[in-house]
Amino acid sequence: MSAYELRKSALVKAATGEKREIEYPRKADGKARYPSEIYGENVFTLKTMAKALPKPIFSSFLKQRRGRQNLDKTTADSIAHAVRVWAMDRGTTHYTHWFQPQTGTTAEKHDAFLSLLSSFTPGGEEVTAIDQFSGSQLLQSEPDASSFPSGGMRTTFEARGYTIWDTSSSMFVQSGPNGTSILYIPSVFISYNGDALDEKTGLLRSNEVLSRAASDLVNLLEPEAHVSHVYTTLGTEQEFFLVDRTMYALRPDLKLTGRTL
Repeated sequence: MSAYELRKSALVKAATGEKREIEYPRKADGKARYPSEIYGENVFTLKTMAKALPKPIFSSFLKQRRGRQNLDKTTADSIAHAVRVWAMDRGTTHYTHWFQPQTGTTAEKHDAFLSLLSSFTPGGEEVTAIDQFSGSQLLQSEPDASSFPSGGMRTTFEARGYTIWDTSSSMFVQSGPNGTSILYIPSVFISYNGDALDEKTGLLRSNEVLSRAASDLVNLLEPEAHVSHVYTTLGTEQEFFLVDRTMYALRPDLKLTGRTL
């Protein structure tokens, strides 16, 4: 079959393919909800966090975000409890540390909020189901790093990796199949020795170095400014193209590189 016939066949298949039905969010009276009403409703924003936490705990978290102090156990436990209640009110049963390893894709490690508590009585062992999410579970998880690119050979006891909650990114709830929902915790992925195993750690470290250098420069030029932090922005591509799957099959460049010009 010639290239012309292949392209023609792909266009016909794309035009006559099965239509996708999109269910737009609606109010109880059947009217469509405004985009402004649903924007960010499944994101645990700073505004949502401020309402759910005591003021001293929220203030402590803000200081951590600004690099002025570490996140203590009391603050971490309070945030974990607040986000668990918020997420479970939206039908969430599991949580995952979501990270971007050096594979060109994302990775997740899922765990359940449900825990089993064993207690022993004169009548024998009793098992009670409880919903639990601690600050340590929020801050860190331990996925196996041996299956991800590491930049070199490592000894056996260094094969594990650590996902650490990136507090600069908001947690969010993602709906799944069959009515399930998962709490996503944006994280970085580092090795046993603290080496970056993902795409995000290097970016965050670069932002921090740039912030310190830019702050020193501004304070040198304008001593009265007293700048302590400089925020950097990273823009995305201004144009995105949707390519039908049948047309994608005819494009070796898209298959090999994942992008086009």
